[in-house]
Amino acid sequence: ETGPRHLADAPAPPVALRPAPRPRQAAGPAARRTPIVGAAERVAPAVVNISTEQRVQSPFRADPFWNFFGDPFFGGNGGGTGGGEGEGGEQMVQNSLGSGVIVDPAGYILTNNHVISGASRIQVTLVDRKTYTAEVVGADAATDLALLKIENGRGAFPAVKIGSSSDLMIGETVLAIGNPYGLSTTVSSGFLSAVGRPLPPEEGPAGGLRAAGGPGTEG
Repeated sequence: ETGPRHLADAPAPPVALRPAPRPRQAAGPAARRTPIVGAAERVAPAVVNISTEQRVQSPFRADPFWNFFGDPFFGGNGGGTGGGEGEGGEQMVQNSLGSGVIVDPAGYILTNNHVISGASRIQVTLVDRKTYTAEVVGADAATDLALLKIENGRGAFPAVKIGSSSDLMIGETVLAIGNPYGLSTTVSSGFLSAVGRPLPPEEGPAGGLRAAGGPGTEG
């Protein structure tokens, strides 16, 4: 018979079994070490944190209300005219943070002038968290550059090699490496947006880059 009952009793065709796909293994360190990773590893030891102190006149000390009741932050007891340093009374300390890079093993550090401008004290912290007091060797407000010097009395500091800007190409990858708080290194990438931008003759040409930065990475 060839009715529906006999068709239902027929054996099912064999099913081919395929082996389960193997899970994809993560790439090893060698495969993940891109040129950006390599550049960051080479440069990061020479990138430093720069913290500054600047003494400025308190904006409140010339206020009669402030002078009458006193200033608990400066230990004032009121009832006077300020009695601080200079006209207007007490001075207060402002702190700021920035980054820099060691460009010579002798301890010369390149940073932005606005990071250290007006500072009464400059502290430099390396990636190993050792801290040094820095002196200003020179500064130029027009180009916003400053050169600092630190001493350790023991040997050479890690330093980067200064390259040439003569063969830069617009669109090339650039890195912004900082040490904003003296605790760890930050890295962001971008691209070169311009070369040879015109500036006043005494300042020379400049370039431009697009890379993200955060507080304390300037320099």
